[in-house]
Amino acid sequence: VATVNYNGRHYVGDLLHSLRLLTHRPAAVFVVDNASTDGSAEFVRRGFPEVEVIANRVNSGFTGGVNACMRRCLDAGYDALLLVNPDTVADPSMLEGLTAAATRHPRGLLSPAICFADEPNVLDTYVGDVVWWRGRSSARYLGGLVGAGPLHDEAVETASGCCLFVP
Repeated sequence: VATVNYNGRHYVGDLLHSLRLLTHRPAAVFVVDNASTDGSAEFVRRGFPEVEVIANRVNSGFTGGVNACMRRCLDAGYDALLLVNPDTVADPSMLEGLTAAATRHPRGLLSPAICFADEPNVLDTYVGDVVWWRGRSSARYLGGLVGAGPLHDEAVETASGCCLFVP
């Protein structure tokens, strides 16, 4: 499990605490710190010694942070990476559900249902379709109520980088 962080000290602790409560334990947890100036890296090292901090000297952006972590995961021989935003709070069964879905769809990028923190029954997920002739994507379930979305695996053309399982 990895998150790319830039000055997110006030968020990342809640994420890392929620990862400690996962029913399916990840092999490793990484925080890629993009040259934060708010003490994020030190905060993580001090409060979450089980987490590996990958400290970038410059802010390489989301993609640069993801690439740094993917290189580390490939070198270590991990078979998948779960990317989550630093302001995420994980449901305890999230990784268990995603690894089960990965067994059913071993080559698929997976994105779970994502909800608003202040409205946990409302979907904040941008998965959906690409409307090629309009040059836009459509979010099938954005703003809908939990349970109104699919209760089974569903193929989509877009997924959210907020939480993305990458084989």
